Amino acid sequence: MKMPVAVEKNNELKGSSGEFGLKDKTIDYFKVYSGIASYWTADSAHNVIEGECINIIFQDGRAIKIRVEGNPKGRLYLNREKKNAGD
Repeated sequence: MKMPVAVEKNNELKGSSGEFGLKDKTIDYFKVYSGIASYWTADSAHNVIEGECINIIFQDGRAIKIRVEGNPKGRLYLNREKKNAGD
């Protein structure tokens, strides 16, 4: 694929090229090259990662592992509770 973009709710994965694999009629993995991923965790933390290759592995329709190779960069924005907002 050229210039792939995968979007699911507030989660996004983009790259210059990419590929995906299916297993038992569901997605097994999604991989992009020269990519960036922006996604939210179950506890409302926001993560942004970049790298030459981003590979997301799925199990039962959910992402279970993200692997970044080649000049990985990442940012994590934690969800702070209001009582700690001034810290």
